[in-house]
Amino acid sequence: MTRSRFSGGVTYTTLGKTSITAEYQYNGFGLRKAGWDALALVPGGQVQYLQEALRLQELAPRQAILLYITQRDLWLKDLDLTAYVRVNLGDKSKLAWFELRHHWPNFDLSFQLQQNIGRANSEFGVLADRRLIQVLGTYYF
Repeated sequence: MTRSRFSGGVTYTTLGKTSITAEYQYNGFGLRKAGWDALALVPGGQVQYLQEALRLQELAPRQAILLYITQRDLWLKDLDLTAYVRVNLGDKSKLAWFELRHHWPNFDLSFQLQQNIGRANSEFGVLADRRLIQVLGTYYF
């Protein structure tokens, strides 16, 4: 059985050090609506499908879009903002991620926030952690 996969996007960068990327993702191996609806008839079928896709590190949806934004030197030199949102076009679930990172010569300090949004039987709603917050320090030697 032959299927196609495609990922394509465009990036626009401003003179003010902002980059915006929009990407479209297609996975011909992902379930069509009829297959997804059929899994709903099997108790836990949709959740098992999503967990297996996660285990295999495969794209679960047939179609998804991604918006990725970076801003260098946000309010002060060496302070960067990075954010993205990925939307599963099939079940409308979303993964949103945000990072604020400050760079020093030998050390980075970052604040990260991830939010998984969706119903319990959706790609991002099935994940155990709905919200993750972390502060990370990275030392370079």
